[in-house]
Amino acid sequence: MGHFSIGKVFLVPSFDLEEKERRKIDRFLLFLDDSGVGDVVARYVRNGTPSGGRPNCNYYRLFAAILYGFAFDRYTVRDLADACMYDLRYVALMELTFVDYSTVAKFINDKVNIFFTILGKISFTNVG
Repeated sequence: MGHFSIGKVFLVPSFDLEEKERRKIDRFLLFLDDSGVGDVVARYVRNGTPSGGRPNCNYYRLFAAILYGFAFDRYTVRDLADACMYDLRYVALMELTFVDYSTVAKFINDKVNIFFTILGKISFTNVG
C-alpha cells in the first residue's frame, strides 16, 4: 500500500510549487513507498489513547518531511517545524497540515525506534 505516494487532491491549491521541485518530492515519496519504510512506520505508529480519535497529522508524511529535512537542508526540530509552515516543499510534503516544533520533537523522541529500525535495514542491505 502506498502510504507516502497517495496524496490529497486540493480543488484550489493555495500554493504553486515549481515543476522541478514537485518531481523531486514525488520521486522521494515513491522511493519511500518502494523501500517498504511504510510498513516500519505502521508498526511503531499507533493511536494508543484510550478514547481513540484521529491523530493530529499524517505520521507517514511527517516521517517523510523529517527524513527529507535531515537529508537536505533542515537540521534542527525548529527548522523543520518552520519549514512545514513556510517552505512550499514541506507544505506539499505535509499536504497543508501544519505542525509545531513540539509535534516534530515528540514524534522523533517517541518513535526513535522507527529510525533505528530503518538504519538497521539499510546497513544490513548494504553489507549483505
